[in-house]
Amino acid sequence: MPTSASATPKRSPWPDPLGSIHPLVLLTVLGALLSGIDLVRRGPLWQALGDRIFPPSEIVAIVNGSLITDSQLSLATTIALATRSQASAAEDEVRSAALDALIRAEVIRQAASNPASGPPPPADWLTRGIESFESGFAPGKLAALLTEESLAPETCRALLVAHLTQVHWLDQQTKGTDAEAAAWFTAHASGLGDPETVRARHIFLSTVENNGPERETLIQEIHQKLTRGEATFPELAARFSEDERTKDTGGDLGYFGRHRIPADFANSVFPLQPGRPSLPFRTAIGWHIAEVTGRRAASPARWEDQRAEVELHQRNIAETKALQQWWERAGRQADVSRREARPTPGEDLNPH
Repeated sequence: MPTSASATPKRSPWPDPLGSIHPLVLLTVLGALLSGIDLVRRGPLWQALGDRIFPPSEIVAIVNGSLITDSQLSLATTIALATRSQASAAEDEVRSAALDALIRAEVIRQAASNPASGPPPPADWLTRGIESFESGFAPGKLAALLTEESLAPETCRALLVAHLTQVHWLDQQTKGTDAEAAAWFTAHASGLGDPETVRARHIFLSTVENNGPERETLIQEIHQKLTRGEATFPELAARFSEDERTKDTGGDLGYFGRHRIPADFANSVFPLQPGRPSLPFRTAIGWHIAEVTGRRAASPARWEDQRAEVELHQRNIAETKALQQWWERAGRQADVSRREARPTPGEDLNPH
């Protein structure tokens, strides 16, 4: 696995708190989290200040002394409903899931910002991450959006740094699995190669709406015209075929493998020798005359060709598993007081 000093910042295997949403919305949510009142000292004065600023009814969760308010949860729920196109009837479920996500995001934020958690991300890594974010906007667009959202550029950058710091920290919780990738490839190589494919053309008469004997009579007459040389395959396809997608291109279906077409068609086409039209045959949807015009043999998967993809696949699986295991530990250790909404089944977000 690349080190943080050399790797381009990437998305965490966990989604952002509200899923794939507009980056400006993500910044707003991050800002809402980072601006919460920290009552970690929990002395009488701090508790009194918290009660004065946020009445008990406004507090929906406390995570190691940091507040998550009803306003933050309402914002998260509104965005989740809008971006996920959820029906209004599912609002309670979405609100509960949004609170789960905010609690998890706050636990991650606290862990990532703890000096004991490890060194901060290298400055050049953060710079590349910020530049990558900014390059996704047309000239002047980011500044206009920041103005619209009442976010100063400095605030935007600070929130990006906070988010990238969390991504960096999460990456450190996982280990690369490159050594295991080759073993996985060997075990699955038979299903990773390119299957045998053929290129074929056909003349088609549908029996979906008309299943009378005249359909079989017509396909036999077309076949006789073809075998007697009265017309070419493309000419007959253009005149008689009822496959509107291919009749004007000689009935050409292009290259395809067995898995891409119905079995009753594949079983009649794949045994054909190139250049020899089939006898008329019937499938579930109608009558066909087919001709194979090209064939490509199956080719086994090669480690050199698929190594990068397999290693990335294995690494993503390992990271997701490692992060889930971390969360199971962190969720139990965190001091979470949840004031509303139920945790998702099987997930302990309110252990105390």
